[in-house]
Amino acid sequence: MILRRFISRMGARTGAFDAPFRPAGRIYAVGDVHGRHDLLQLALRHIGQDDARHAVPATLVMLGDYVDRGDGAAEVLSLLRALPEWFRGDVVCLAGNHERMMLDFLADPPRNGPVWLANGGLQTLASFGVGLGDPGDGAALMAAADALRAAMPDGTADWLDDRPLHWRSGNAIFVHAGLDPAYPLEAQEDATLLWGHAAFDRTSRQDGHWVVHGHTIVPEPLAVEGRIALDTGAWATGRLTVGILGSGAPRYVTITADGAEDPRPMLLFPGPDRGYPVAATEGRETMAVVETIARERAVPPGVVEPAEVIVVVPTLNEASHIEACLTSLDRGDPFMVDVRVVVADGGSTDRTRAIVADLARARPGLTLVDNPPRLQSAGINAAVAAEAGPDHRYLVRCDAHAVYPPGYVRRVAEALAARPDAASVASVLDAEGDGCFQRASAWVVDTPLGSGGSGHRGGARSGWVDHGHHAGFRLDWFRRVGGYDPSFSHNEDAEYDHRLGLAGGRVWLDAGLRTGYRVRPTARGLARQYWNYGRGRARTVRKHRMRPRLRQLIPAANLLGMVLALVVAPAWPPALIWPIAYLLALAMVSGVAALRLRSPCGLLAGPALAIMHNAWGAGFLWQIARRG
Repeated sequence: MILRRFISRMGARTGAFDAPFRPAGRIYAVGDVHGRHDLLQLALRHIGQDDARHAVPATLVMLGDYVDRGDGAAEVLSLLRALPEWFRGDVVCLAGNHERMMLDFLADPPRNGPVWLANGGLQTLASFGVGLGDPGDGAALMAAADALRAAMPDGTADWLDDRPLHWRSGNAIFVHAGLDPAYPLEAQEDATLLWGHAAFDRTSRQDGHWVVHGHTIVPEPLAVEGRIALDTGAWATGRLTVGILGSGAPRYVTITADGAEDPRPMLLFPGPDRGYPVAATEGRETMAVVETIARERAVPPGVVEPAEVIVVVPTLNEASHIEACLTSLDRGDPFMVDVRVVVADGGSTDRTRAIVADLARARPGLTLVDNPPRLQSAGINAAVAAEAGPDHRYLVRCDAHAVYPPGYVRRVAEALAARPDAASVASVLDAEGDGCFQRASAWVVDTPLGSGGSGHRGGARSGWVDHGHHAGFRLDWFRRVGGYDPSFSHNEDAEYDHRLGLAGGRVWLDAGLRTGYRVRPTARGLARQYWNYGRGRARTVRKHRMRPRLRQLIPAANLLGMVLALVVAPAWPPALIWPIAYLLALAMVSGVAALRLRSPCGLLAGPALAIMHNAWGAGFLWQIARRG
């Protein structure tokens, strides 16, 4: 049963937690609202009516994540700021990670805007009546931030910035996401309180403190080994939870558009000897309730179990990158604790294998498999064949060179689960770099001149595509089409997508899934990369006898045209018009890049674009001309 498996994942792996739940007084705790102004209004009405029945007022605790995803963020913030005026008890509004992303956007729109927008920030902008032009344009992001500041009521940003990260009552600690179970509250990092910790939902605290939190969507509110989870995904499920906490067993009320349901006892697991103390008969009844709920109430759309996901990271001499990559996959997302991660190594001669082995000793589920052919395509196939079990439904492909945002793997799997008609999901690559040449290359590759208009290169629109940067696959489809062609060193993703399309599979480009991609730091490295890209595309064209697209023919045709012009120019000088016009176009690109980047580094954008075009075209023509 799905709910049983979810609860099993949340069970502690250490000694039993047997401390009774003893907050200092009555408390109403509200899970993540995420812009559901309508549900929040109903919840506050119910709380006010229920509290009026008691002589002593309760404390109202909001667990964070008030903005994003839902359409009513502006109204939600107005309601929360007005709470102290009408609620007779104390009000505590904690900070959530989405409020932090919104504030980070206001502080540095070009740097932080893409991440926030990909996680529901567009809905928050719209709720304040703020539009956005090109989300990849730094000037547009700056303008949107200015408009948002102007649209927000006075003091809103300061109010958000002043939200506390935690609140304590008796032996109950209230936070947005979770705690590191190894440390006391005073020693917790801010990022842990906002984003969670990998060990939070599998290791009990040993200090007798309960933790009440949101952030992680659960099918039903749970009280498990000293943790009370109250986020039932209101923005997606239409169900906002209010925890009713105080003396006795925790209860909760579910708020829907139809109003408040009757209070229920919170699910207590795993039984009389662990978690919240209950009688033996109550323990059996609890599991009966679990089974009833699993039958009667579907799991929210897009919810995925960790045991259904396998991650594969192909490597070859990645000692300088692999630790940062693997650490980023786990950081800030308890979901990853039970996800199997497989590193397919092509015989690295540096410390890659030793680093993975060291990490595996502390990270259950991290596995290293050999990839004798050394190619990424072969390594992914080998990892799936060796490690993917019958319960695995989703394959997430990750790059050892990338550092991923918190929750990336979970969001890829959820994107697949939310679209049953998608055989695979593609993500957007946001090019980035530090040095002058990298910054210029990163800017130009995300323009139509650099990418040919590919949606997965810095794009902002989701939709069906023929090809995109591979993020996740349904394993049944991956196996049905035979996986990657293991002989392809480059362009294996486009070749796979072509076979997938022939078999009737579809690719969904999810613009909310974004990965930072560091471009090559040198001109030589960039040329080698695009030479291989061109060769890979030509191999796909020849293998399937495809007709290349116009945008794929242009670089090759332009290169042939310029070579021909230079050959005939001594006899017919007007032929030089072609290469001269191309050089002028590159000079214009450099000028625009220098203005957009506000740096002379942008002047290198033209040379970088020339390398991309001509190295790709040369590789394509060379491979097409080969007989083999």
